[in-house]
Amino acid sequence: MYYEGSYVINDYWKEGSKVQFLNPDKSGIYSIIDKHIPNKLMSFKHLVNVVNGRQQPIDDDTKKWSGTTETYTLSEDNGTYTLNVEIDVLYEHLDYMKATFLRALEQVKSRCV
Repeated sequence: MYYEGSYVINDYWKEGSKVQFLNPDKSGIYSIIDKHIPNKLMSFKHLVNVVNGRQQPIDDDTKKWSGTTETYTLSEDNGTYTLNVEIDVLYEHLDYMKATFLRALEQVKSRCV
C-alpha cells in the first residue's frame, strides 16, 4: 500500500463494482473495477478523490486524471509468476508514484514468497 495502514473498501470484486483506496485518515481515491478476469487481470478506472470518507465532486484538478487506469496482469510460465502493472499517471505525479508504488509492490512480493 502507499501508506502504512491503507485499506480498501469494495462491495464485491466484479467488473463495475465500486472501490475506495483509503489512507488511515479516510482520504484517497474512488474507482471502479473496469475489467476483472480472476487470477489473470484486474483493471481499475480512477474517478474522484475521497476526503473524510466522502467522494468529492470533480474539479479542474480531478478532470486532469479522472478516467485514468491501473491494470494488473498475472502470467505464469513454467511455475514462475510475473505481475505486470500498467498505470496512467500525470507527469506531475510521476516522482511520487515511483517512490511509493515500488514500496507497495515489494509488499505484494513479500506476501507471495
